[in-house]
Amino acid sequence: MCRDGRPELVIRGEHPWLVFKAAGDAGASAVGARDRPGGRGTRGGVAARRLEVVTAALVAATALMAIAELASLRRQRRTGRPGRHGLAKVRFGDGLVMGLAQCLALVPGTSRSGVTISTGMLAGLDRPTAASFSFLLSLPAVAAAALLEASQQREEILGSGPQVTALIVGTMVAGIVGYAWVRWLLRMLTGHTLWPFIIYRLGLAALLTWSLAAGWVAAPAA
Repeated sequence: MCRDGRPELVIRGEHPWLVFKAAGDAGASAVGARDRPGGRGTRGGVAARRLEVVTAALVAATALMAIAELASLRRQRRTGRPGRHGLAKVRFGDGLVMGLAQCLALVPGTSRSGVTISTGMLAGLDRPTAASFSFLLSLPAVAAAALLEASQQREEILGSGPQVTALIVGTMVAGIVGYAWVRWLLRMLTGHTLWPFIIYRLGLAALLTWSLAAGWVAAPAA
């Protein structure tokens, strides 16, 4: 997983198949969610973005992260290791459950990376390995979503030379910045836990709940 303290982002052996299999689980669910009556842009889709739903998803996903950290700590105390280390130790079952967990990101407030990393840790991977596979898992899903949106908005984004140039430059900058961010985040997760993120999310959930209770933010009509 990590060589000389550097996170591993190279896919080897059966990993490409696992990544695309797991990403396919999320992609199938995303397409289904988009096309069914409760999908994006419909009344059901708006309901899924209600602040109460977002807050509940925030709390539920944060609880999953906390459970994963506690499970990892318990495994460390029992076996001397927090989990299976290295992408070579990722199994079919790990990819399956992490791919299914990625579907939960369809609900706002969930955190795709948070639930997939947590699910990987609960499946028996250590934190750095779960984080690396989680980010590899996002690549096919993000690329497919980008291609879908681009095909649907092709007239707006490919209508003229300046628009094409802006698209190319924006894509290159986003790719460079995104890669640097992922490398930094994986390095951080190699030596740190999810607890700071957990505390932040709990604070945010408390603030949202207080805002709703105090009437600072009006809940939308059903």
